[in-house]
Amino acid sequence: MSSYHTQYGVNNMRTSIIAALVLLLGCIALAEPAEARQSTEACPLGVPPMKVTFPRDHYSGTVGDPIVIVVSVKPPRLPPGFYMTNLVTRLSGPEGGTPEVLSGVPESTITCPVPGEYIFRFMVNLVAKSSCAGAKSATLAEREITLSISE
Repeated sequence: MSSYHTQYGVNNMRTSIIAALVLLLGCIALAEPAEARQSTEACPLGVPPMKVTFPRDHYSGTVGDPIVIVVSVKPPRLPPGFYMTNLVTRLSGPEGGTPEVLSGVPESTITCPVPGEYIFRFMVNLVAKSSCAGAKSATLAEREITLSISE
């Protein structure tokens, strides 16, 4: 066999292998990951049902004084490998300063710098962190809370 045929055969094999890899990578990129699928379960992380409640939708306070918002979580103990987060987002409020927010579960503290009405969204999440460096989360409750702040 001549060197031309040997080289031509090797080049064809390399081209075929590269084409197969590109096709395989394309299929992997288009596949829907398990985390992207929506679940209709109350908590898709496989834990017993959990209930999160907020005692009130409206709080009053004065400028510079912290307001503590407490959420109730049932059952209070989480299974091993789980923790909770509370994301607090300011939806609206007066101009002239940014409220100081320290979010947590069960307590979050908000201190407002100017008088007026503020609206915050509270989103309580359950997070499962595995020993393999992966994490999944599920939103357990969302609530808008209004703060009326006076001088």
